[in-house]
Amino acid sequence: MLSGPISVYPVWVGGDYSAGAAWTNIAGGTGGSVVKASSSSDVPQQMVNQIEAIKKATSASLGVLGPGGQTSVRGLTTVVADASKSYDPNGCGIVTYEWDWNFDGVYDETTVTPVVKHAYPGGLTNSIKVRVTSVGGDSATALFALPAASPETAAVLSATMTGSIDRQTGLYYEKVVVTNTGTAAVSGFRISVAGLPANVLFVSGTGTDSGKPYVDFATSLAPGKSLTLNLAFYSLDRTVPKGISVSVAPATVTPPALPAGKPLAIRSSTVRADGKMAVEFDSISGRIYAVEYSADMVNWQAAQTRIKGNGGRITWIDAGPPDTASNPGPSRFYRVILLP
Repeated sequence: MLSGPISVYPVWVGGDYSAGAAWTNIAGGTGGSVVKASSSSDVPQQMVNQIEAIKKATSASLGVLGPGGQTSVRGLTTVVADASKSYDPNGCGIVTYEWDWNFDGVYDETTVTPVVKHAYPGGLTNSIKVRVTSVGGDSATALFALPAASPETAAVLSATMTGSIDRQTGLYYEKVVVTNTGTAAVSGFRISVAGLPANVLFVSGTGTDSGKPYVDFATSLAPGKSLTLNLAFYSLDRTVPKGISVSVAPATVTPPALPAGKPLAIRSSTVRADGKMAVEFDSISGRIYAVEYSADMVNWQAAQTRIKGNGGRITWIDAGPPDTASNPGPSRFYRVILLP
């Protein structure tokens, strides 16, 4: 989103002084100027004069994106502000860029470069303003107006990919922190993934939308509260996935239903040192399996994962949301279902 000041440079023709006063107020309020044409034949020359005045005016421009190119920046912990399209028509160049990061009327930082990365530990929630100054001392300001938060909205605060492979499963996990930036509770999310390399599979995905994989997650999240998700990826060449961006939006989500099928015995369920739970079972090649979990062995819930058998022993990892409703613990029980 680019935004900046709009200056008005009118040519006033005729003897209507109320109109002239109105044009003067508009021009003065926008940083422009008004000239009066003495007659209709004088209009062309006065228009040329105004064009020359416009050409001499320093202008500022400001765009703000996320570090991964995200256009929706509310709630991001890091943004990239770009004032490089600001212009000094005199050819002397712009020498300073002053940044009002909190939009409180105080310029917090001065740089000589037009593109600056800035961190918001609590997430971006305000507009941003820049003032540019040329060698000749001319200055102009531009505003990035942050759109108002909708009553129900959410944003990704951070996304961190593990730098090492999970040796038990061959997966890579990305820890994603999501916050409710709206004023109403959110009952569910759709977490979408973009920039997925050709050699990487989104294991946590439950569907695709216009070719973009996503996972839905049903949960209640109050305004201002955050939630940590663990997204699983498989790299075909076992290198760390790179260039992946994650976005989130409120969605109406139905928790996965308990699947119909034959319950199987599991070999073991073990709490790992990282807090994840490892569940092992024997599989039939090509058959599809689902996992159910319970805290009391009476009330069961279904994990979102569907697992394809390989004819041998399989290890499934309960890493918590969004695959299961909450983080696992030593009192969680599991069963594996062979689907028809």
